[in-house]
Amino acid sequence: PMTNKEINARLNGLTISNDIEPIIEVSNELTQDVVYTITETPVEPSKELSKDVSVFPTHVLPKIPKEYFESINKAQGLNIDFMATTFLTEASGLFGNSKRLEIEYGRSVQMNMYSGNVGKSGDGKTPASSIASKPFKDRDNAVVREYRDALAQYNPKGEGPMPTNKAYQVNDLTPEVRFIRMQNVERGVHQSVDELATIFEQGKKEDSSSVLLTAWSNGDVRQERASESIKDRFVFNAGYSISGGIQPQVLYNNYDNGKANGLMARFLFAFPTPKVVPRIVSRKARNEALVGSELYDGYIGGLFNDSDVKGFKWSYDSEGKIEKRPTHVYTEEAEEYFMTLTNRFKLEANHADTITSMVAVYTKMEDYRAKFSLLLHILHGEQGAEVGIKYVKMAQDLCDYYLHCHNKLFTDKSSKGNIDAIYKDRSLSRTEKVLLAHQQGYSASDMADALGVSVGTVKGERRTLRSQGKIK
Repeated sequence: PMTNKEINARLNGLTISNDIEPIIEVSNELTQDVVYTITETPVEPSKELSKDVSVFPTHVLPKIPKEYFESINKAQGLNIDFMATTFLTEASGLFGNSKRLEIEYGRSVQMNMYSGNVGKSGDGKTPASSIASKPFKDRDNAVVREYRDALAQYNPKGEGPMPTNKAYQVNDLTPEVRFIRMQNVERGVHQSVDELATIFEQGKKEDSSSVLLTAWSNGDVRQERASESIKDRFVFNAGYSISGGIQPQVLYNNYDNGKANGLMARFLFAFPTPKVVPRIVSRKARNEALVGSELYDGYIGGLFNDSDVKGFKWSYDSEGKIEKRPTHVYTEEAEEYFMTLTNRFKLEANHADTITSMVAVYTKMEDYRAKFSLLLHILHGEQGAEVGIKYVKMAQDLCDYYLHCHNKLFTDKSSKGNIDAIYKDRSLSRTEKVLLAHQQGYSASDMADALGVSVGTVKGERRTLRSQGKIK
């Protein structure tokens, strides 16, 4: 077990000196220990220790989306985690390559993000995502209609190039079409899917896996085919974002395949604890609770009016090389704070107690911290090119939440492995399996999923066990 001073030091990414005298004594609800000198100034230890990382940090959201999602949660019971995660990923997909943040000299990030809403069937993943993404899709659909009208009027024998589809939203597409769309929309492409399992299945294939992994990092991607009818395709600094939903068990099954793990480590998973939010019964009260839909639509419209979004094209220097100048930089204070957090989480990732599968997730969160700080800077309406420390702190709150969800998924997956082992034991009767699972704290729903029966059947078995005095 770690002492309180070691816990405090580890939480703040700091080293402690054991060979020196204590300099001050403190007494609070978290520790009765003596505080020892440390090598750096703590990173807001009081906030770090009190923060509940299992709850989505709604305070990071701009006022209009925040109030709109809260009203939807109150009136319709939809999960804020799902709506907010979709909103953030949709916005990052919209900006794509048009915004670039220099973390330090020679190193910059762009806003490619992959996210997934994790929940069982009936948890409201799809309706929550649809509400958050509707204004984005409505405006992109207008671009599709313009393209179709132009195509209908196009004369192959006439003058002028064939119309190009500049819509940035896609759903179901083949690897070949993915390249074509990324070439057509230099700013980047956003793929929105109801079921992420299709993405993870593609991620198991070498040709798709390399593209998705490289695109997340804004790398250059190339597609080459032996067929003469297919020209080699090359995309500079691929802009690509993904959002969708998936059920926990489907996600666990994909995590068992090692080839998909590198891709999944790049995903931000929103995996909230299911909560029943009572619906408002009165029609009038329910309608009054639904506030801000027009404001939210107008807010998203403002993002589309961004000059970089409307007219983004790569620029080239005199030698024909692409110019990738950053549009934003950190303030000195923000950069130093970012680096302090980077050191902290590198220590955490390499700690002996850290789950092996989480190490890759920790490394990706450094990029996400930078991407989120840039995204939040823009979403909050900041006009300057310098990103301040406030947005690095907000970004870290988001990263802490998504790290918690990842860790919860791994823990839950291990738990599900235990219950699966119980139900695969042929020496046990169904009643005995329910007894063992009940003793280990599994819910009726978990038991039903593993056994392949209804929840009612499991509850019947538990009633039998209670009548026999085997459980309370």
